[in-house]
Amino acid sequence: MADWTILVSTLRYNCKLAQHNWTYYSLSGKPYALDMYHGEDSGHLIFFVNSRVIMIEFTQKDPKTFNFFIENQLIEFSIKREDRAYSYEVTPQNPEGSQEPEKLFTKHFWIPLIMLIIALNLLVIFLS
Repeated sequence: MADWTILVSTLRYNCKLAQHNWTYYSLSGKPYALDMYHGEDSGHLIFFVNSRVIMIEFTQKDPKTFNFFIENQLIEFSIKREDRAYSYEVTPQNPEGSQEPEKLFTKHFWIPLIMLIIALNLLVIFLS
């Protein structure tokens, strides 16, 4: 049976089982199914998000950290070896600074505005 704990948005499994799954809720509230297979003998690691393969590592028997994105959220997946068992962690990272600020006034705003001002000035000049 898997021994699991949730620590400050961290999902952790400590066990010898080779398959695990988590449900991650994105910042927009959409659920994502995270599935992982790690062969005990071969060490092959496959990670799925909503049944789509996003990562394959062969002969992964050493501790390692992997990063991937779900929507605009950076997710960190860690694999650690403790005695003869493996420990798996899925940790969402803080989204601060990872997104560019939204630009409200782009060139698509300024060019038509300048053209409108020039057209109004020409209209005033010709009508006077």
